[in-house]
Amino acid sequence: MNDFVRSQWAKAGRALAAAESIVETDPDSAASRAYYAAFHGVTAVLASRGLSFTKHTAVRAALHRDLIQAQLLPTELGRDYDFCSICVRPPTTAAWPRRRGRVPSGRSKRRRRYSPHSSLCYPLPTRSASDS
Repeated sequence: MNDFVRSQWAKAGRALAAAESIVETDPDSAASRAYYAAFHGVTAVLASRGLSFTKHTAVRAALHRDLIQAQLLPTELGRDYDFCSICVRPPTTAAWPRRRGRVPSGRSKRRRRYSPHSSLCYPLPTRSASDS
């Protein structure tokens, strides 16, 4: 195991320990730390196979292509990784035109905001009949 792989495993372990220690007091930060634990862990596995990437999206793609689709890891782990990445690193609007007033056809000018508090990450409680 080379130094980079060892350093990524160490980062993953530290991030996971941090997530576990703060989950009760700061769940948003714990979710972030858990995502980075998964990210560094996947990076270590890919690096041990001779692959390296500079972007989070490239790591995600390689996880699915080289580990999930190759049936080296179960599909559920890929879904869990995607769920964590959406909660912590929401989709960006980088592809939007920069000039004022220009909006891609079919989209409104108002951009949808994502947050770790969205119902995608934390399901909202449903109201029962007795709450009304």
